[in-house]
Amino acid sequence: MERTFESLPVSDSERALNLAPPKLVLKVDPLTVITTHSSGGKTTTEELSSRLKKTEDLSPDSAIEGYGSPELKKVNRENKVQCQRCEHWVHKDEFQSHMNSHSTQILDWLYLGGDRNSSNHKELTVRTNVKCILNVSVECRNHFPAEFTYKKYDLEDTAQQEISAHFEEASEYLEEARKNAKNVLVHCIQGMSRSASFVMAYLILKNNMTLREAYNFVTSKRSIVKPNPGFLDQLIKFETKVRGVASMTKEEIYSPLLKPVLIGNDS
Repeated sequence: MERTFESLPVSDSERALNLAPPKLVLKVDPLTVITTHSSGGKTTTEELSSRLKKTEDLSPDSAIEGYGSPELKKVNRENKVQCQRCEHWVHKDEFQSHMNSHSTQILDWLYLGGDRNSSNHKELTVRTNVKCILNVSVECRNHFPAEFTYKKYDLEDTAQQEISAHFEEASEYLEEARKNAKNVLVHCIQGMSRSASFVMAYLILKNNMTLREAYNFVTSKRSIVKPNPGFLDQLIKFETKVRGVASMTKEEIYSPLLKPVLIGNDS
């Protein structure tokens, strides 16, 4: 007896298995798409990145701004100033603080800064062409000993710390670098007290400045500079030793009634 089969009812779950998969619509941003294969040997992301990325690393003089429309860039630049060191655009009211985050050029070849500058390879090479580093802090390590010439004094930023015993030797180190046309970074943690004191000592000993002139000159370049009272006492004694007389007193700087920069003129 021949048996025939009628179509059996199809359940919802079985019907779902036979349906074509839904179409997937993707909105692709060509600048952010990630592709793992490309006939040219580079991924799409790599190709775009090589064309559009900021080229400061390759040539500081041909830096290209990041993505965005010209109109948006214009808006983002309003009330901003471009830093000539790193080429970033900074709000005018934050510009001085931004510049203090860099090492400060005191002389054509002499820079004063902090640990963040001594550990920034690009800052040392591309931006300042430093060859020698004077590290006058106990906290900071010499970050690139294979690439730069270092001199280090393990000094603390306390009023009791003796630093003047190293002024002459450190000044000779700086002077030797100058004679050999090598740029130097002098640094501590912030570039405020220890390193600034050594720079002033150099200016007194080798540039024939008074302490008053050296202090005003360095603080006019780097606004955060302020040697602690103990270091200033030692600078006053060092000036007296070198020049025979002191040109300023500690009270002129640390008195709350007087500004800490541009302290009068030599009398």
